[in-house]
Amino acid sequence: DISDEATLAMELAVNEAVANVAVHAYPDCAPGPLRVTARLGSGGVAEVCIGDDGKWRTPGLGDIGRSRGLAMMERLLDEVAINHDGLPGPGENGTVVTLRHKVSRPALVATRS
Repeated sequence: DISDEATLAMELAVNEAVANVAVHAYPDCAPGPLRVTARLGSGGVAEVCIGDDGKWRTPGLGDIGRSRGLAMMERLLDEVAINHDGLPGPGENGTVVTLRHKVSRPALVATRS
């Protein structure tokens, strides 16, 4: 069973990561691949990977007032990992954001006395 809080946290983080691909991965918002994979691992830890083949862009002075999405993801989830450029894959460019969060709710066990 997944708690409402864990569901909302993962939904917001995945939405932010996908939006980052749409806005930042490809020059002038050109079309390009977006990959999303998800799995539920042992211990109730959900892992979602969002990847693209674009070019990493380090935030600059023109981004003041932006760049809050990564911080939001890090505050919502147990783990956020970002790997960019030089990754094995098409063109050896791209970014993969890996989101991990424990999503299982502790079970209540009732016994009869």
